[in-house]
Amino acid sequence: MLFRSCANCNTVVLWGLANPARGTNPVQVSNIPAGYSELGGGSVSFTGVAQTSSTGTLASVPYGGSPASVDITLASGDMGVAILYTGVSATNPTPGAGVTERTSLNTNGGVTYHEMGTATGSGTVTMSWTPGNSTDKALAAIPIKAASTCTAGSTV
Repeated sequence: MLFRSCANCNTVVLWGLANPARGTNPVQVSNIPAGYSELGGGSVSFTGVAQTSSTGTLASVPYGGSPASVDITLASGDMGVAILYTGVSATNPTPGAGVTERTSLNTNGGVTYHEMGTATGSGTVTMSWTPGNSTDKALAAIPIKAASTCTAGSTV
């Protein structure tokens, strides 16, 4: 799946793979256009994810949008995942309240940041960051849906 927030050639992209092989596996990226001078990435795995409808509705702030904050809706047991791109900054972005930073990559001579974080909760959950540059950024977040587990004698 591809989810993106894009404008002015700055893009954040979230990819997902349903039911991947267990254990440590490589993440490979190929066929990158030559113009992608500030490409960065990170990888995180989740267990207990619904396999048929694994994501909810994407929320995004396009390049230059303000603030670096989106609201997503989580059901009990779901997890929100957000990715932030910010450029032309000497300061690492800071995750907002309730957001746990999972990956942080500094590229392009130390002035471009690629961040990924998660949050839990239920109902409306805010995924926010304080970037070093409030205008050169793009943010996207999406709920990862929890699997419902049935055990012997349970009712669905």
